[in-house]
Order: sequence, then structure tokens, then C-alpha cells
Amino acid sequence: MRAILPSILIFSPYGITDKGRIETMNNILYIIAALLLAAAPVAFAQTYDLSLDNGVIHIGVETDEYGGAISYLSLSGETRNLINNHDRGRQIQQSYYAGQGLDRTAEGQHPSWSPWTWNPIQVGDAYENSSQVMEANKQGNEIYVKTQPLLWDMNNELAECYFETWITLDKSTAHVHNKITIFRTDDLWTTVANRHQEMPALYSIADLHRIFAYEGNDPFTKAALREITGSQPPSWEHWGQSLPTEKWAALVDNTLWGIGVYNGDADLFAGGLNGMPGGGEFDAFAGYITPIGIEALDKDTILEYEYDIIVDELDNIRAFVYNAEGFPDYDGDGLSYEQETDDLNLFLPGIQNPFNPSEDDSTGDNGNATPDSIPDGQNDWDGDGMSNADEFQQGFDPVYPGNFAPWTDSDGDGISNLHELEDLDSITPGIQNPFNMDIADSTSDNGNPNPDGIPDGRNDWDGDGMTNADEFDWGFDPTNPMDFGNVPVASPIAQAILAALIIGLSCLVIIRLGTTDRHAE
Repeated sequence: MRAILPSILIFSPYGITDKGRIETMNNILYIIAALLLAAAPVAFAQTYDLSLDNGVIHIGVETDEYGGAISYLSLSGETRNLINNHDRGRQIQQSYYAGQGLDRTAEGQHPSWSPWTWNPIQVGDAYENSSQVMEANKQGNEIYVKTQPLLWDMNNELAECYFETWITLDKSTAHVHNKITIFRTDDLWTTVANRHQEMPALYSIADLHRIFAYEGNDPFTKAALREITGSQPPSWEHWGQSLPTEKWAALVDNTLWGIGVYNGDADLFAGGLNGMPGGGEFDAFAGYITPIGIEALDKDTILEYEYDIIVDELDNIRAFVYNAEGFPDYDGDGLSYEQETDDLNLFLPGIQNPFNPSEDDSTGDNGNATPDSIPDGQNDWDGDGMSNADEFQQGFDPVYPGNFAPWTDSDGDGISNLHELEDLDSITPGIQNPFNMDIADSTSDNGNPNPDGIPDGRNDWDGDGMTNADEFDWGFDPTNPMDFGNVPVASPIAQAILAALIIGLSCLVIIRLGTTDRHAE
């Protein structure tokens, strides 16, 4: 049942629904009824007959008691459920509103929920009946559930609609696709108007009691977050009505770790804390956040939306959202969010990745996990001579030195992979290198970037008379004609030096040969 105050208010005209669009009810009686119901929380059977575990997070749905809604979420290998299951109005679930509020008490409408709108709930109703799961299966990394929900305020009355849910996991994130298909035949709810739709409703355990979000004039600039404080029923705090948001909010503990929810199509957000901080899966106290879409649902509406649940530190939750919104390098270290959260170890479950998507300096070189004041992209974690950024860019594994043979010449042009990826300009940031590790003929002579039928190693890019391969081998810069011997090789001084060296070497050879012959006699 929705047996506690926040559950009542989230679906009340004092909560997410538009003010003035639903008839108000007696607030005092409303709260008293809620508190009386809260005295006996119900612990339902926890079988979670469909679940996914990718070695990072574990998510589950229970099709008998909870209508296939998300009722379990934890770190992989842990047993603490982060979702509140105090009653059937919690969990992470679909819930929608349409029509005007009606008094149907003569038909069995719960007195605490009268008058009420058309309000299908994925888990069940206020009388503790469970919605009917019509189909549920798991294929690979995806859970699919189809449910015919119940009307929240009525006693076991099926809503004329279907809910569908698809769930997949990726690293520390669950991606969810929700769909409602309405086929109402009634003549009861005649008003069609915009309502605040929870997309989705998310209730966490009260151990995750701090709410953070962005609300300002400069979204996606890493501007300061706002902590939502003091938000309690009967009027959950809304944010984003007049200021832009970053389309996410998070419920975290005092270490700033917890659950974030991201919906890129949300119009605004609402949330708060019921009761006091601290509490588990079946406790009355709970945290609540919801991305809200403003939608008018008619008798034949089909509505779909997608969202992501992120289980991580607060900064990493925000980094995920920035990546989803097209700002992948949140910390500015030269590595994208995807690169810094990829599973880099094929032999161990979970994400074996030393980098942090929200810290620009989280590692050093040669397996050193201590920051060294150098951005992670410029470090060389596996010590193979190639920077982390270069290895990611070229498709190598930056944590496994055996994955990149730096002195291999992949394209056979006479220049090693390492040299063709080397940053040859210490002044301009980035790789100022005209050569291509995968193309044997990618340049010509004298700064000409057009192929000429000659392998790059035999060309002379800077026109100083020394081939690119020779310059690399001798430690010179093949793109700088002044870097060979400190003077251009074609200059008279350079030629004189070379001639003297050749003459000197020739004399030594002759003397050595003559000495050898005399000894032989």
C-alpha cells in the first residue's frame, strides 16, 4: 500500500500533479489516514525472479508481488538493496495521471484517495493488490516485462492500458525504456489536460538522503550543484520550472555516493526526503526523485520514454550525464567518459580501469595509482612508451603493455608505430605528426602531405637531406630541418663536417688494415 506520507503526496494534487487541475482534498484527514496506515509496513517476498548482474551492479524485478517494476538494485556482490519497498507505491516504476478527480467511494475507492484521477500503477493499488504481469523474460543482457496495471485508488481494478519495460546494463548504469499503451473504453474521465507524469518515480532507501541537482543559467559548464534540502510532503520541491537543468538528479549518502537518474527529455524534476535520514528497504522513511514530463494522456495515447539509473559517486554520475549530452571529456584530461569507464580487463568481472572520469589526474605512469600532476591522457599507465590517450585512440589497451608493440612497424614503411604516433611539436598541444601508423605512403618530401609512391621512412619531410626513418633512428626531428646536427644537413658547414668525418674514418681503416698486414708477415 502507499502507507506513508511521501507515497500519498507524490500522487496527490500537492505533489507532482498540476496545481488547480485536480480537486483538493481535506489535507488534515489525508495526512492522518496516511500516518495510520504507516504503522504496519509490509515486507513482501523478495524473489527477484528476473535479474541482471554485469559484475558492477545488480538489478532485479519481481513479477509476483511488484508487477515487474524495478524493486532491487545493488552493487554486484553486495546484498544491500538501494530501493525502498515499504509499500506498492515505492520502487522504481511507471505511474501516469489523466482526467479529472472523481469520487468513486461508492464503487470501493479507498477513502484516503478520493477524489482521484485515472492513475495506473505498475506495482499495485492502495489495497495491496498486485498488478498483473502478462509477459516477462530475460534474453542476454535485457529484461522485458509487460504488465496490466491496477488503478491506485480502487480495489483490484484493472486499468485499461499496458505497461512495457525493457532494462539493460552497461557498466554502472541501467538503461530503461518504458512504454504505456492506453485503450480506455470508459466515459468517466472526460478531461484531457497536461499533467505532470513521473518518468519514472524512483524511491531509494533513506540511507541515501541527500539530493543534488543543477539549477542555474549555465548547464553543462560544471557550475556548482544545488543540494535540495527541506523538501518534505505534502509539497515536494520542484525545480527546473524557470531555470534550465542538466536533466538529472541524485540521491546520495554523506560520502556523496548513491543513485542518479537521468532523463534527457524531462521538463522539470521533483523530489525530497520522507522522514529522517537513515533506513533500509522496508522502512517507512525514503528518498524520492522523479524526472517529470508534461503530457496529456487521452483514451488511446501511446507514450514512450527512456532514462538511465547510475550507481556511482556524485561527480561520476554527473560525468555520465555530460557524456550522454555530448560533453564526453568531463574532467578535461584527454580521455573520454567511455574510455575512462571501459572494462579494460577481459579476465576479471567488472570495470578494471584505473582512470576516473571526473578527475583529470587520477594516475601516474607504470601502474602508479598516485596522481602526478599530469593529465591522465598524457600518462603511460602500462609503461610501454605510448600515452594512454594514444593507446585509446589507436585501439590498444592502455593497461596492458603486451597489447602495443611500440617498435613494431605496422604499415611496413620503415618507421615504428611509436614514432608515427609521437608528438613532434613540444610547443603546440596535441600530436603534430604528419605520418600515419596504418598507411605506408602517407606523405612526400618537403612538407607535402600527398602520397608519392614512396614509403614514409624513405621520404624526407623536412627536406634536410636525411630520411625520416634515419632522423627517428638518430634521435632527430624529421619535421624540423634545423634539428639535424643543429644545422641543416645541406649547408656547407654540415657538408664539411661530414666530409671530415668520412676522411677521418677512411684513414683509420687504412691504418688499421696496414697494421694487420704487418703482423701477418
